[in-house]
Amino acid sequence: MKCTKHDWKSTQFNKSFNNYEYCCICKIPRGDEFNTIKFKKLSDDAIIPQYMTEGSVGFDIFTTISFTLKPHGTGIVSTGLAVQIPTNTELTIRQRSGLSKIFPNYIAIGIGTIDQDYRGQILIPIVNNSNREFVIHKGIRIAQGIVSPIVRCVVEEVDELSDTVRGEGGFGSTGGTSKQ
Repeated sequence: MKCTKHDWKSTQFNKSFNNYEYCCICKIPRGDEFNTIKFKKLSDDAIIPQYMTEGSVGFDIFTTISFTLKPHGTGIVSTGLAVQIPTNTELTIRQRSGLSKIFPNYIAIGIGTIDQDYRGQILIPIVNNSNREFVIHKGIRIAQGIVSPIVRCVVEEVDELSDTVRGEGGFGSTGGTSKQ
């Protein structure tokens, strides 16, 4: 498979590396263990997500249905997609800032995490925080996905934790909010 933006070359000729492809221009490796995300269409209406600009952190995710969201109502948006993300990563689903231009401060997309072993459909929770109905049209960019590395930790129960300057100071304790 040839990337339209990169010049992919194989490392098969070099025995000191694992076999994968890399871009001769930007040196990005490509392969399941690196940065290849695979989408499977579960519906003919599904649109494969895409990064909209060269500097985009997240790729845009599209709807496969049109629906009306009642005032203070909630719903689940179908994407018609299943995904396989690289090993040791997570896919976070977030609201697009551009959506607030269409629905200013009213539509909220629930943040969600897709685990590396999940293969079901990507579904996106949505909430209408207003007193008016909103029509969501099929094919709009409803959310964005961001792939991030994960660290799996050893979970350990202890009797004591180390001391810090902050200690038990909670929300707002570092001066980030005014105290009443």
